[in-house]
Parts: sequence; structure tokens; C-alpha cells
Amino acid sequence: MTLGGMNITKRKLTAYIGSYFALGFFLALIFVSSCARRNSETDNSPAESDRNMGHITVYSAVSLTEVMFELAEIFEHDHGIKVKLNLASSGTLARQIEQGGSPDIFISANRKWWNHIDKSGLTSDDLKTTIGNNALVLISHDEMDSGISLQQALEDFENVKNKRLVIGDPAHVPAGIYAKQALENIGYFIELKKNILKVKDVRAALMLVELKEADYGIVYRTDALRSERVTIVGTFPANSHDKIVYYAGVINDVAAARLFFNFLRSEKAISVWENNGFM
Repeated sequence: MTLGGMNITKRKLTAYIGSYFALGFFLALIFVSSCARRNSETDNSPAESDRNMGHITVYSAVSLTEVMFELAEIFEHDHGIKVKLNLASSGTLARQIEQGGSPDIFISANRKWWNHIDKSGLTSDDLKTTIGNNALVLISHDEMDSGISLQQALEDFENVKNKRLVIGDPAHVPAGIYAKQALENIGYFIELKKNILKVKDVRAALMLVELKEADYGIVYRTDALRSERVTIVGTFPANSHDKIVYYAGVINDVAAARLFFNFLRSEKAISVWENNGFM
């Protein structure tokens, strides 16, 4: 009986020991898994110092809309810093800055409006750069004759009074400034002046041609390539207008702004620029 009792006790003891070993092994697995998860989060997530930077505000030329959304998404993923975008014509953005707007970064589609802000002493001297080029094209909607040349289209305006050519307002829209320069330099601006409709930005010009509210428009090549409802009639000679260059710089010199400024020139960002047609 005693022997039987001892056997029962051993079995219980063995069961208890087995349970403790199983529990210990289970807890060890949880600990290892937790450590691995923390290491994984550390490797793939933004640094804690980046997370503490909050957000930045970027004023950008509207012709960069798709590029900026793509770059902002990549930057937010890599650094955990929210990017707030204000997209409009460069002239409109410059005036907003003059009137108290406070972006961290300003990206202009031409030198004039960049210099306007730069000369006001609002930019950081060592934090400005050029980040992309573009081309100027004449577009028509999809019902127009796709076989017509750039020169034929412009000559056609001289003979048909009711045709409309839409451009950005040269008073503040870089695409409109370039369009006016091109038309003047090839000798058509005065003749076509009565046919020209001026709008708030280059995307508005594109939209009016898409909607067939205008027969032709002058826009950036990158904008035209994104639309399935317009045809590129021709590209204006590069020497007919100022070189189309995008200028970027830091307005509010904080760590997050510097980080985004450097990101704009990184290999990852350059790939995005090139994939969107910016030379």
C-alpha cells in the first residue's frame, strides 16, 4: 500500500515537473517572439526621433500634384512624418507666403516666383535646389484632327475667329508665362491674343480642353501625358521660352523640413521624378 502510495506520488511529481517545463518553454517562446517583433518594428518603422517631428507643410506647384502625393506617401512611410500639401500655381503660393502663409518647403515651377520669395529673405541660403525639368506642348481634345502640326494649328487660329486657346494666366501662372513667351517668340501672340482664354493654373487649362470647352491649350508635357482625353499636337521649341525648371527650398528651417528637402534629391525621389516624365 505504501509502495502503491509512493508510485502515485511519483506520477504526480512527474506530471507537475512536466507541466512546469511546458509552462517555462511556452513563456520562453513568448519572450523570443516579443523580442523578434520589437526588432522587426525597429528595423522597418520610422525612428522614434522622426516620429516626434510631427508634420511638415509643403507649398508646391500644381503641375507636381501626382509626384508630390507619391513622394509624400514614401516619406511618411519611411520617417513617420505627415506631409501636408498645398497645391496651386506658383504665383498664388508665393502671394500666400507673402500674406502670412507658413510652409516648411516651397516648390515653384519657375524662377520668377522662386526669386520673388528668395529675395524677400524668406528662404534658407544653404537649403535650395533645382529638382526637375519639363517641356511645353500644344494640346487639342480628342475630336480635333490629330494629324495637324503645331504650326498648322496656330495658323488655323488666324483664320477661324471662334476657336479658343486656353493658357494659364501669365500674370501669376508659370505655364502661362512660358506659353506667352513661346507664342511671342514664334510670332503668334499678337495674332492669337483675341482667341486666348486665361485660367487660374495649368490643370484648369488641361481640364477645359478635356471638356471640349476650348479647342486647344498650352500645358506642360507631363500634364498632357496623364490625360487620355487630349492629344499632343506638338512641342514648343526649347529656345522659344525660358527653361522650365522646378525650384525647391526650405522656408521654415526645422529638422523635419531639412529631412524632406534632402529626400527630394535622394535616389528614391529621383526615380519618382523620372517615372512621372520630369527630365
